[in-house]
Amino acid sequence: MVSLKLNKWLRRVHLWAGLLLGIPVVVLSLSGAALVFYNELDGALNLPATPACDSCSPPQLIAPRYDRALHTLRQTYPDLNGPWRVEASERGRVIAARYYHPPATQGEYFAPLMVWLSADGSAVVRQEYWGHYLMTWLYNLHFSLLSGATGLVVVGMIGVGATLLLLSGLLAWWPRPGQWRRALAFKRRPALVGQLYDWHKVTGLVMVIPLVLLCVTGAMLALPKQTSWVLSQGFGPVNTPQPLLGQNAGGAKADTVPPAVALEQARSHYPTATLAWIETPAVTGTPDYYRFRLSQQGDPSRRFPHTFVYISAADGTLLYSYDFHKQNHATTIVNWLHALHDGTYFGLAGRIFYVLAGMAMTILFILGAIRYYWRTCYKRRGEGSARHNTMP
Repeated sequence: MVSLKLNKWLRRVHLWAGLLLGIPVVVLSLSGAALVFYNELDGALNLPATPACDSCSPPQLIAPRYDRALHTLRQTYPDLNGPWRVEASERGRVIAARYYHPPATQGEYFAPLMVWLSADGSAVVRQEYWGHYLMTWLYNLHFSLLSGATGLVVVGMIGVGATLLLLSGLLAWWPRPGQWRRALAFKRRPALVGQLYDWHKVTGLVMVIPLVLLCVTGAMLALPKQTSWVLSQGFGPVNTPQPLLGQNAGGAKADTVPPAVALEQARSHYPTATLAWIETPAVTGTPDYYRFRLSQQGDPSRRFPHTFVYISAADGTLLYSYDFHKQNHATTIVNWLHALHDGTYFGLAGRIFYVLAGMAMTILFILGAIRYYWRTCYKRRGEGSARHNTMP
């Protein structure tokens, strides 16, 4: 229970936070709702129909297709001598790869070359620059408002403000002891302002927990340095695997050790893990090693898991491994953020609920804005009538 004075202050905070942050929060909410099924929508909209690779189905035949994929990438893009990141595709469909910092998009904050190869890795079936097609444009809008590093900070502050908006509304509504049934009831009201309040209240109460979770995790993802500093005060430093210093003076030559051989070595250290990503060595220079990103049981994120294995491209030996099971509490919290924010941890039902939550935030703003408009108009009409009645 809160005092009347505090309740009045909370209502004002809720009102003005909603009016000031409403439009950007709606933009982030709707774009976030569209991104819940980001990969599925992008594939449906853009990927050509390609036959499955039947010969790639057995586990022992999956790895060699990454050899072909890397060869195809090197042959198709001979001027791109840096590392490629290849996403694992266990289902035998297209293979997705990306090349960070291509010359064509220099100056853009984040715009890697995105390439999709046939299931057997022998041909490129699609290429785009990240942020230049619909789903990644929406992603860019959602995580940075199309404004790069500055936009990230702004999005983080909007997330903090939206959290304050939600909590102030919840605390302002919080009923006194013995009045819970009345506070939760959807009353029959003749006035539109009262009906809008009930709809706003019920929608907010149903969605407040997922919305607060989305706002908090979104703010933490958008403000990684600030998040790491806060967590380090209570849990120690956030630990992440760092790039290794070059092992060879001139760097590894392309395909010295093929991906399949390096992958076999990586899997020998984590035999029950599932492959998620392969980062290849550069043609010349660094990195001169493979970096495999693996998913182990208990990892909250399937697409971006947190176990890494570094394998030398020169001789296939293990250089370094990072086991997410051995991370500290601060790192554990950070590694949970993405899976909680995009809903993947909760499965299909959770992702659908997240879509509804994003739409609910928009509904809350519309209901609140209409209610504020009607209350303001009603108050002005009342003041006008009072002045008219007091005129001589």
